[in-house]
Amino acid sequence: MVRPTAKWRRMSRVYARFARDWPYADFSDAAAQAMFDHENGVPLSQSGFVNGYALGKKWMSVTLAMWREDISKGLLSVNELLGDEYPEWFLKQTGILKYKITNVAEETA
Repeated sequence: MVRPTAKWRRMSRVYARFARDWPYADFSDAAAQAMFDHENGVPLSQSGFVNGYALGKKWMSVTLAMWREDISKGLLSVNELLGDEYPEWFLKQTGILKYKITNVAEETA
C-alpha cells in the first residue's frame, strides 16, 4: 500500500476545510488513505461513514465554480478569499488568483 504523499496531505487539509461543518464526516487516517487510494484509481469503499476528504473535495469543486461566477459578476473579490483561511498556493493552483486583486481602498470607494 502506498501512503499519502506530503503533497496530498497538504491538499487534504484544504479538502477538510470545505467539509469541516459536516458533523459526521470521517477525517481519520483510514479515511485519508481511502481517499488517497481513490484519487489513484482505487474505488472508494463504502464503510458506512462519510469520507470527509471525498465530501470536502466535492464541496470544493462546487464552491470554486461559485467563486468564479461571483468574482466575474463583481459579487466577490479575491481579497475576501485571501483573508479567509484559504492558502494562497491553493487559490493560485485553482486559478482564482488570475482574477484581478483589487485594492481594499477601491472596494470601499
